Amino acid sequence: IDMLAHRSLTLAATRSSLSAPARLAAARAVLTELGPAPVAVALAYRLAEFAANVLLFGGMLWLVTPWALLPVFALLWYLPAAVHTRSGWAPLRYPLLNFVVDDFSLLGLHPRLRCARAMYKVMVFRVLLMFLALLLLSSWSFLPQSVIEWLHHGTAMQAIARIKPNGTIPKLVRGVWYLLGAAVVVLSAVWVVVTVVLLSVPRCRGRATPFFAPRRDLLLDRVDALATEVHQIAMLRPLEEVGAAAECREALARLRDECFPGLRLTNVFTTFGPAWAAILHFGTDCFNVFTFVKHGDFLFAAFLILMMWVSLAYAWVATDRGPHRIYQETKLSLDCGVVTHDFLVMIRADKGFQMIPALLLQVYGLPYAAQSWTTALAAAGSIGATVLFVVPFIHHDYDLGIEREGLEIVVGQANARDRAAAAVLDRLEPPSRFEPRCPWEASRTSLQELSLPQPPTAAVAPPL
Repeated sequence: IDMLAHRSLTLAATRSSLSAPARLAAARAVLTELGPAPVAVALAYRLAEFAANVLLFGGMLWLVTPWALLPVFALLWYLPAAVHTRSGWAPLRYPLLNFVVDDFSLLGLHPRLRCARAMYKVMVFRVLLMFLALLLLSSWSFLPQSVIEWLHHGTAMQAIARIKPNGTIPKLVRGVWYLLGAAVVVLSAVWVVVTVVLLSVPRCRGRATPFFAPRRDLLLDRVDALATEVHQIAMLRPLEEVGAAAECREALARLRDECFPGLRLTNVFTTFGPAWAAILHFGTDCFNVFTFVKHGDFLFAAFLILMMWVSLAYAWVATDRGPHRIYQETKLSLDCGVVTHDFLVMIRADKGFQMIPALLLQVYGLPYAAQSWTTALAAAGSIGATVLFVVPFIHHDYDLGIEREGLEIVVGQANARDRAAAAVLDRLEPPSRFEPRCPWEASRTSLQELSLPQPPTAAVAPPL
């Protein structure tokens, strides 16, 4: 193989062997050198994308009967995700894949970056289809009244009718509801316009737009260098040993002070904050199950119980010690300066799996929760808090290249190309430890600086 193929295969093996916590800490540190603008733009786009593909769909459940939306969801949400991940089980095992394109980063930092233009075209089409459905079900509709009555969700319509001025909902609650609905529609429309422009314009001001931009290997080399150092420090001793966590934190602090000032160690807010949110969310879901059973909604109660059980099963299988050790893993993440693997898996199981179905149920049940102004505002606040938790998680997991739930990762099988690459890598010497690059040095890391094994040099014939 030539040098480029050799470097690509070896770097792929190195990046796959690095732990997700190490890559997360390294990617955050490298992004701090670029300034806050790229991160802010990516977060704003992810928020609009979430509103268009999740919240707007949840709002459609108020107007259209769920049984009519079920085949549409299967055709425009589940099927494209299954095709993109090449697995019919992956979008069911990890529901976030139905709403977010895997193996794609707005910042170009995903190690397995793939073209996402086809998926985003499908996403734009389904959002436009929901806008069309809103118009067809409004007073300006040209559909026959029998068709509108068949599509309308009668029970939800009766609950929403209480929002009128002569209903039982106070004016303040009505204003909050209208404001939330208008914000979702406006964000969805802005997302459609921006996405269509990005899909139509390959370059802007001399730079490639995110859907046409190649993988940013210069930044990924720096992420790999720092992630390797963090990974090796964390794996030097078992963190459960006495004094190992403190030594790990001291070593990471030295690495930050000497070479990477942007490296941020864990604190109470980045460890116990997400852990407490996960526990609180699980307790909220248990209370919602009790509420559904109390009001006779046994189908929704069974669905939520199933989602909670599958989420726990996912965390139990993916962790080394089980989700019941969430306090120990949170405390260990705080002491050692970097989150542990099990802690990250538990947070991913909560925000990437359980929160999405629970959020759709919350949006669907918002009109029914309006028994009083306190319950209505509490339900709306819960939805807003969930969005504030999930959107940064999507940014960290996908835009920073941390997720491994996509192509051939969830499935657990490699295709013929990767099996051939693995066979070549088995015959190569494994990459050795390489030194981190300091921010003020050149960001380009050569093959020799990474201490990667060199390919054999072919003999050159003398000129005739």
